[in-house]
Amino acid sequence: MAFEETTFRAKVFRGFLWLSIGTFIVQFISWISTICVIRLLSPADYGLMAMTAGFVTLLMSISELGIGAALIQAKELTEREIRQIFTWVLITGLIGVIVSYASAPWVAEFYDTPELVTMIRVLSCSMFLAMAYVVPQALFIREMNFKIKAQIEVFANLAATLLTLVLALNGLGVWSLIVGQMALFGIKALAFNVTRPRWIAPLFDLRGSGKLLWFGLNETGSRLLYYVSTQSDNVIVGKFLGGVVLGGYAVAQSLAVIPMEKVLPIISQISFASYARIQDNKEQIRTNILKTVRAIAFAGVPVFLGMAAVAPLGLPLILGSKWESFVVPFQLLCLTLPLRALSPILPPAVLAINRPTVNLVNMVIASVAMASAFLVGVQYGVIGVCISWLVAYPVVFGITTIRNLRVLGISVRDYLGEIRFPFFAGAIMLASLWLFGKMFVTPWPLCSLTLQTLLGAVVYLALIMIFDKEQSAEIREHLSRFTAYLTHSNPSIEPSHSSSIRRV
Repeated sequence: MAFEETTFRAKVFRGFLWLSIGTFIVQFISWISTICVIRLLSPADYGLMAMTAGFVTLLMSISELGIGAALIQAKELTEREIRQIFTWVLITGLIGVIVSYASAPWVAEFYDTPELVTMIRVLSCSMFLAMAYVVPQALFIREMNFKIKAQIEVFANLAATLLTLVLALNGLGVWSLIVGQMALFGIKALAFNVTRPRWIAPLFDLRGSGKLLWFGLNETGSRLLYYVSTQSDNVIVGKFLGGVVLGGYAVAQSLAVIPMEKVLPIISQISFASYARIQDNKEQIRTNILKTVRAIAFAGVPVFLGMAAVAPLGLPLILGSKWESFVVPFQLLCLTLPLRALSPILPPAVLAINRPTVNLVNMVIASVAMASAFLVGVQYGVIGVCISWLVAYPVVFGITTIRNLRVLGISVRDYLGEIRFPFFAGAIMLASLWLFGKMFVTPWPLCSLTLQTLLGAVVYLALIMIFDKEQSAEIREHLSRFTAYLTHSNPSIEPSHSSSIRRV
């Protein structure tokens, strides 16, 4: 039993390492390319892309039927079930393309933007490509084979990013974003299917797949409502404030959530797969959740609050003066991100113990509350929408978190104990950076930005060293384990030749 637990921990650690390395490589090049593209394109281009991609993404979430999550969560999985589910996904993907193509004129009329018709119809083709790799990707995650997944993600993202940059340099505007997105899905569809040990052949006899589909449909409902709670702001801004304002808001939102969107999917994928394997051991799940909450809070709070503090210098310097009017929306959005970074941690565990309806109800609460807040906030412009995030989201977070904790058997006191210090230290760091920015200004923006960033890191780390000895020791331990893994000096995290996970 001890050997299996050690092997399991090693598998989780290696999965996190591979995905982290892959994500770092992708994002290092992707961020540079994205910044270049943002400088080349206009807010209007990003507004059109937000309108187009928002609708297609919604249909894509519905078409996927939550199948990926169902495959990862299932205790047992047969070859027949895999083929059946693969068939379901391809069929729903094709239906999604048809619906998207037919609905394009209505979406264009909703936004009063006729050019959306062609863009939606072209981008909708990527929906079938995305469906084509849902099953093989889910199987890689189920098997915790994150090495191959990371390699595919690196190659696909780099190719799509560079293609987008080349097209933007050649003056294609919003079409550079659309073609880049399609290239990303196309490369993934090909790579995930080719790298599977055996080709997954469709099976049109769908009898016996009802259990997986029922689980997936519950997850689809949650995703649909999640879309409403997190993307309805784009729809409302685009409808009431226009494409140019939406473009600026979408870029501010995208830049603010970059650390969250690029790191949290790694943790969500690994945690869901690992929780699914130990779904009968609630105590182990509880321990792992609290550790993850603590790690995300300690890493995320200073990053997001620091971004808010340095935005007046950083945004115009990096993106150019045409984006300067979106500094305040960016700052307001950053202030909500510590809680938004914590919110995805609990749902994978709830899903893994086969309680999808809890997530579904949580998403009903979040979608109704946030959409209502955005409708009120948009009356005061883009700043009002950002304030809606700042006011409504903490309430939604509190309600849904308490519901999740109750299901998982974790006390609110224990949960708060893991995040109390990071928020305290982050608030002090934010105040220090604000005072520093008021009192010390150099004629060189890059120099001032560098000094502020270094000060924030020093203040936060000093607070940890002085007031949280346990976290300080834990950081040193993780660094030691990481070094040991790289040098193969620690046998407890060496690759193992046996696995307690049944592979299909």
